[in-house]
Amino acid sequence: MLLRVGAGVNAMDASIRLMLMSAAGPQDAASRFSRTHGLLASIGYLGEVVRMLNPWKQPSLVPRFMTLLQHGVAGGHPIPCSLSEAQNLLSMEAASLAQNVLLKVRDKVGFHWDEEAFAAVVDDPDAVSHTLVQVDGDLMYHRIFYESAEAFSRYVKEIAGGDYDALFIKTSEAQAAISDMVVAAWLGLLREAGEDPNGFAVEYDA
Repeated sequence: MLLRVGAGVNAMDASIRLMLMSAAGPQDAASRFSRTHGLLASIGYLGEVVRMLNPWKQPSLVPRFMTLLQHGVAGGHPIPCSLSEAQNLLSMEAASLAQNVLLKVRDKVGFHWDEEAFAAVVDDPDAVSHTLVQVDGDLMYHRIFYESAEAFSRYVKEIAGGDYDALFIKTSEAQAAISDMVVAAWLGLLREAGEDPNGFAVEYDA
């Protein structure tokens, strides 16, 4: 389980790193959208982690994860939220972040492209024209299917309730929390196995 969660967090972090690495890059429409999609993909990956821990028609893995997390926190590894907040982050309940943000991004515009997210662009009575493709430079690297990107923007704005900053602050806090939660859960597994986590070296590349 922890290996699978780690793979999901790796994918989430990779999207974030690529987005940040390109922040000072070209500012054409395609490049700006690439950064936005990198952020949406990272949110989608977090949603994928939550869904994986709550498999369809199978027992939830969240209780086991929370047991290991509690062992890790009790052993002195901090996480940037309370245990109850950690459990809520992994929840699929109706009022959870997963249901209201993470899975909506994952299912509608992150990894899947459901009709719902795109219908508003087609049905907009105020639209007098549609820009289907936009190219600001080299065809391969600077082409964007503009109207599809516009649908992304509209749908994300709807999820955010019009407040993009609040949405991204909330999701970035959750992304930071899940990374520390996985470390704590691994240390909790060592404690559960009767091992002293202090006897294991943690290496970071400079």
